[in-house]
Amino acid sequence: NAEGAWTVKSKPDWCSLSANSGTGKTELTLTINDMAQGSATRTGEIVFKLTNKDYTSKCTVSQYNYEYGEDQVLTLQSHSKGNGVNLVFLGDGFDAKDISDGTYLKDIKLEVENFFAIEPYKTYRNYFNVYTAIPVSPESGIGTVNSIRYAKFATTYTGGVGLKCDYDAAFKYALKTPTVTSSNLNKSLIIMIPNSTDYGGICQMWDDGSAIAFCPLSTYGYPLDTRGVIQHEAGGHGFGKLGDEYIYHNEFIDFCTCACCGHVREFNYAKALGWYANLSLTGKIDRKSVV
Repeated sequence: NAEGAWTVKSKPDWCSLSANSGTGKTELTLTINDMAQGSATRTGEIVFKLTNKDYTSKCTVSQYNYEYGEDQVLTLQSHSKGNGVNLVFLGDGFDAKDISDGTYLKDIKLEVENFFAIEPYKTYRNYFNVYTAIPVSPESGIGTVNSIRYAKFATTYTGGVGLKCDYDAAFKYALKTPTVTSSNLNKSLIIMIPNSTDYGGICQMWDDGSAIAFCPLSTYGYPLDTRGVIQHEAGGHGFGKLGDEYIYHNEFIDFCTCACCGHVREFNYAKALGWYANLSLTGKIDRKSVV
């Protein structure tokens, strides 16, 4: 957006522009040449200069080499028992640098181990297929209610510990993996790893069984760290379909009717779907838990 005539003073020889001069506000297309596999990272500057003036503006361009192709699916584990249960680990908010320097795959593999570090997943690990892919985000990091980060799946904090993403995009992406199909998508679990060390976590669950568990790379103490979050959100909610076991308010459930809160209604609805096997509305083993 120049105030007058401008020219390109210099640029890397591996970059080209749709125009090297112009006047005023101009839309330009930048083309970056392919780099050979195994090449080192390269960075350069495109320098724009106002004609007959000393005013310049710079655009920094960096190009990174990946071990794998963008959006390439990686099989981290194949089942050796049973028919295979699908887990799809997807990172969001990891840019080209994060992927090139190995940060992305290191974090994904850490989360895989965190998931299987607790029973019953430790014992039954051989029943699972585990996949990831190389989803490149334009920026590194995850947005919040007070900031914006452009991420592949638009993952962002929603306030408190909540998170959301473009759910349709995540489900569509998971279908690229070898054994996830439209018929078993609701029995496969997507584990979204937001590139953030802030505490947070939520599991979005749909009536058909589909689920996306959001598990940031929290650096808080256990169980609020990333290990605790993935065991709670992915292992507990997303796969186990278990309910939370903590207090919303201090009242006896017998006196808390649907008129004053929605927890009983939510409980009964979840039970009808076959969820919340760990919860009951009564302390007596011979009474029904649904009211």
